[in-house]
Amino acid sequence: MVAFLAACAVHYAGYRRFLGRGLREEDLAVRRAALIGWARFAIAWQVTVLIIGAGWILPFALGHRHGFAWTAPAIGLVLGTAAPLQLVVIRISRLNRS
Repeated sequence: MVAFLAACAVHYAGYRRFLGRGLREEDLAVRRAALIGWARFAIAWQVTVLIIGAGWILPFALGHRHGFAWTAPAIGLVLGTAAPLQLVVIRISRLNRS
């Protein structure tokens, strides 16, 4: 649960930092720059999540742990990264309709 909330918080911070004001602008160049900045952030965060997740899972998997509860933090991190992406994509698609 903590990993999920932390990942959501990172995505929210990135959204506010890169897209918060940029998507409200009428100038298309400003919107484009905001989207490029957010895309760079999102890709960097995805790579970070993969590294953290692999760093968590590999030692446990190599240790042949029984059960699957030890995977919960990595799964929470991945889901906490995926869920906010859906909201951002909806926001961007709504903006493009108007």
